[in-house]
Amino acid sequence: MNLKSIFVFMICFLAYPVLSNAATLSIGNDSGFSGDQVEIPISIQSSSEDPSDVDFTIIFDSEKITVANVLLGEAGQIAKKGNPEYKVNNDNELTVLVTTLQPTIIPNGELVIIVFQIKSEASLGKSDLIFKKANVSRPLHFLDR
Repeated sequence: MNLKSIFVFMICFLAYPVLSNAATLSIGNDSGFSGDQVEIPISIQSSSEDPSDVDFTIIFDSEKITVANVLLGEAGQIAKKGNPEYKVNNDNELTVLVTTLQPTIIPNGELVIIVFQIKSEASLGKSDLIFKKANVSRPLHFLDR
């Protein structure tokens, strides 16, 4: 296989940030070849809020990629969040939930890592990842009475 044919099977991922009610979530970038698994980080950035729970839905091109796994990133680990819950809907929408019973604060950084499998028949090109929705919750604070 020559170099030209290798690039025919390469896919690049492009993504755009989304501003939620308490923080900004952004999707990282990666690239790979047909048959590869790529890891795409989802990062959280908050300057004044205290995010404790996050859920979001990303739309992806199911003709080119499939979801292999969703792993907890460094910020999620620091906040002692459990393994992210995730579900693929309509073959092209990934919904992810990061939460625990304890309202620990999530620091800025890599929240989760989405592992995508690039399909062996995927053609050359980019694969956009687009936020459909995102919610970032703050912990509830109750006053002593």
